[in-house]
Amino acid sequence: MKPTNRRRLLMLLEVLHTHSDEDHTYTVRELASLIEETYDVVISTAALKQDLLELIGWEEAGIEECYEQNGLPKRYYKATRILDQYDVRILMDAISSATFLTQSRTENLLKQLSRLISVHHMEGLKAQVSKSSYKKSLNNGVRYHISTIYDALSNNKMVRFRYETYHHSTTRTLKRDGGWYKASPLGVYWHKERYYFIAIESNVTKHFRIDRMVNVEMTEECFKRDPHFSVEKYVENRINMFSGKKQSIELSFASEWIRIVIDQFGTQADIRKHGDGSYHLYAESVVGKGLVRWILSNGANIKVIHPVKLRDMVQSEINKMNLHYT
Repeated sequence: MKPTNRRRLLMLLEVLHTHSDEDHTYTVRELASLIEETYDVVISTAALKQDLLELIGWEEAGIEECYEQNGLPKRYYKATRILDQYDVRILMDAISSATFLTQSRTENLLKQLSRLISVHHMEGLKAQVSKSSYKKSLNNGVRYHISTIYDALSNNKMVRFRYETYHHSTTRTLKRDGGWYKASPLGVYWHKERYYFIAIESNVTKHFRIDRMVNVEMTEECFKRDPHFSVEKYVENRINMFSGKKQSIELSFASEWIRIVIDQFGTQADIRKHGDGSYHLYAESVVGKGLVRWILSNGANIKVIHPVKLRDMVQSEINKMNLHYT
């Protein structure tokens, strides 16, 4: 079967997109053979040459030709793409480790991303992309929940939902005996491979794990957004997504732990060197379980100087741990 001119051009574009890249180029005859094998059609090389001239003249197509020496024929390939293989690699790693995605959704997204680069580059990436050891979410509704929340934000509408938790077993149960939460949405934030819904609920700014939300609905009730609210500031002030009272803190550590502290508190962290060679962090942070657990996760390498309340909280947790081993 001989395709129409339009269909032949589309076939050529698809074959170049799928099979060619800067390391894998094709002559006109090779492209004709590839199209014939892929689509079971008969292709004229003369017509294909004209199609290639059209594509090369159309910058948005991203098709380029390269010249071979010693009288060999020209070769053609897809030179520019929306994302290159390194961009795709980053996105694939992020998707693989995202615990809010189900396994099936993860595989589907990875498959879609693979179509953005050539099959040859994709084969190379398959061996490199990490296989996530994270436990994947069982909640298939996460992507729909996120969409509903964004719709509510765009329309200044409140959201209602039910919320799951674990209660005295490994089985999930609904909090508030299955009762509804009604909240004014402030934003959505991706934090450590999880999506969080930040909202005002019962007159308090809170955050909820979206993979634990069920029956998410946009209501007809409107709310007035605070133009000064910053999602980033909210997250910054609640280490590891635990709530608590914000206070001035001072931590002491050796120089080799500066990187760890900056990773947690940001590149703008106020870190000063002291006369004894140690470094001290001065920051405003929530003093709560999240901060205590982060300090303990670094063992004896980070010491609390101030406030006394935080020192006592860390000491109390250490005492509880000691009870397990005495």
